[in-house]
Amino acid sequence: MTKAEFKAEAQKRVENCLMERARLGAIESEADMIAGVSVVMGLVNESFFESSYDNSMDIVPPMWLMWPMSGRSIVEELKKEVE
Repeated sequence: MTKAEFKAEAQKRVENCLMERARLGAIESEADMIAGVSVVMGLVNESFFESSYDNSMDIVPPMWLMWPMSGRSIVEELKKEVE
């Protein structure tokens, strides 16, 4: 699996999980979930795709960080994309 393939598949799975947890009322903090996922994706990037620590977060979709920082819900933004 290439880095691009991993990034696309991880993004799809994380977003599906986030949407499902929201649908079930089981998510307490989108930002906390994304923070944990981002750390793991950065570690995978360093360990398997030879990224440096300083560049390890290039595998994380920027909007996962930007939306919560600007007070926007990731779930709500993803719903807009589907509509």
